[in-house]
Amino acid sequence: MLKDEIEIMALDIEATEQIRHDFRLQFHSEQWEAFENITALLEEVRRYWIRADYRRVQQHLSKHIERVDAATEAAHENSRDAYNRLRRLRQRKIPPDPGEVTSIEAEYKHASFDHELYLRLGHQYRMVGDAIAWQLYNFQSLPIYALGMNQSPGPHTSFKKVGTEVEEEAVDKLWNEHGAFALRHDYTNCLRGWDLSILYPDLSRKIVEVKVEGREIKSRQQKKGERSAKLITHNECITPDGHSLFHRSHSTQSSDKVVRTNLTLLQDAIVQAAEEGIGYASHSYLAVTVLDMTKLATTSISNQPMYKKLIEIRDMPPAWEPYCTDIISGYSFHRKARSSLLVPYTIYPLLSDNASALVTGYFRAHFQLNTAAITQALSETGFEVECLLGKWRTEGTRVPKKLKAPYFRVHKGTMTMNVHDLSIEQMLFEGLPLEDFVASVVADYKTLMAQKDSIASTCACGNPQHFQTISTFTCLEDVWYASREYLSESSESTEVE
Repeated sequence: MLKDEIEIMALDIEATEQIRHDFRLQFHSEQWEAFENITALLEEVRRYWIRADYRRVQQHLSKHIERVDAATEAAHENSRDAYNRLRRLRQRKIPPDPGEVTSIEAEYKHASFDHELYLRLGHQYRMVGDAIAWQLYNFQSLPIYALGMNQSPGPHTSFKKVGTEVEEEAVDKLWNEHGAFALRHDYTNCLRGWDLSILYPDLSRKIVEVKVEGREIKSRQQKKGERSAKLITHNECITPDGHSLFHRSHSTQSSDKVVRTNLTLLQDAIVQAAEEGIGYASHSYLAVTVLDMTKLATTSISNQPMYKKLIEIRDMPPAWEPYCTDIISGYSFHRKARSSLLVPYTIYPLLSDNASALVTGYFRAHFQLNTAAITQALSETGFEVECLLGKWRTEGTRVPKKLKAPYFRVHKGTMTMNVHDLSIEQMLFEGLPLEDFVASVVADYKTLMAQKDSIASTCACGNPQHFQTISTFTCLEDVWYASREYLSESSESTEVE
């Protein structure tokens, strides 16, 4: 979206229908309200440390999620009803009345718009639940990743109503009888396995699937839970497609052990965007552009310095050394497609209103990663490196519309190893320093070489490409933990009802 917006503004032409549609969504009164609510809720979450506080903020959050989910379902039903009426009209032998068709088409369009609006609001509110989840698990990445490997449960529907009521009863019972806080996974995007994460007074944790009387936990659900538990406790599991998945935890590689993060680029770009409408910051392998949508909507830019800056960013790629042919790009607002394995903006080291602006789309960030710098850094450690993004050139095919993982493959000796795309996206979006990424690849290679025989016996066909590693970084976990310190000075007495 950001590239299209820059193109439109730079050419000073009428916005396309898609852009106008996006603006209607972005500046809808419900979206404004969601920004304010999420900012206040996030302030609550960051100030809370005890179980009673978590219970209180989940109750506040539930009011917003239940309302938005109900509106999502109502809009879906209205859209389906209008679509069916249109279909029946057009199937008649007698031509339908044009006025009636136009009226129903308008109903269908309005209901479809509402469905899209409330569906995205439900995802945004659940990012507050994501922040609670990360705090509940003490900002440790592995439990979140392990519980996020399943399909999204999606918004509540009437079909789920009985299960929802039973969950509510279980949450209250755990609190009343054990003083335990139970986070409902349906209130998050990131927790997709089982139903509840429970924090007991002794700080022990447990995940449970809530049983509805008369129903049994399906074997498929049981296997998902067992897979998550095995990854958390043993650092390895077998994925549904038969691959062996190994977890590796890596610590910072800075000589002074000071936690470093590339999110300072995002922080700087946001500060500039808040002042000028657009912000830009970069270094040798990462560039970040942030657009303030509120200034875009309210400012005539044809005679503003913002216009000149947009032209420069559009026409001039980052001045990187080494020169980069294939740039990996990502957009903050499109990143939600893989939210279970990507850290939510609600635990970024940003003030709550800035984090909320990223969640709700009032700040749009564009990230660019220098693949040539990655190739060079890996090569300097002794690897032969393939950047697979340019494979289409050697194959004589067209430029792919969408990047497909893996992005890199490394070779050394008899071992060939794909670099997990999650680590690349951690560099692109989450501030992972290049040196920590490279050190993790080297460590994974050494570990896999040492365990080559046992891995080959468990991997399908003994093929080294039939195993995967998922890396977590203590340096990033320290950054997410520090987000609790990013509080508004005026929020001391903030309370959400």
